[in-house]
Amino acid sequence: MKILLLDNVNSLGKPGDVLEVSPGYARNYLLPRGLAVVATEVEIKGQQERLLKIKENLEKKMGQVNEKLVALEGKSISIKKKATDEGNLFGSVTVKEIKQALKEMGFELKDYEVDLDTVEKKIGEYKIVLELPNDYQHEMDLVVEKL
Repeated sequence: MKILLLDNVNSLGKPGDVLEVSPGYARNYLLPRGLAVVATEVEIKGQQERLLKIKENLEKKMGQVNEKLVALEGKSISIKKKATDEGNLFGSVTVKEIKQALKEMGFELKDYEVDLDTVEKKIGEYKIVLELPNDYQHEMDLVVEKL
């Protein structure tokens, strides 16, 4: 079944792509969620204006992401926590604390955009990954200091 994608679909394509997919996948997943429409000549012509708007929005989002990346370049996050003399923290560094530190630096991120692989429980320097929209990733230094 030929479909016209209206939104990004992971491992399938981006808006405006005309693809051949199985009828069940289209009927049960893509069409009910508004991710695609059946690719007829009339539908393709009718969707061109909408696709231009979608592409403009994507370019705008990519511009915003690039601005964030440029602004974050070379910066690190510093968080102070209570710790023992050996450097073990009372508790751990959380995504919420990292988001708050970034907010104080002027960057608003969502919870899922901060990837904290391990829960930091010692004083030291760590690497964290920011998962920005459109599959952009940015690695930052996280410095955990004793309060």
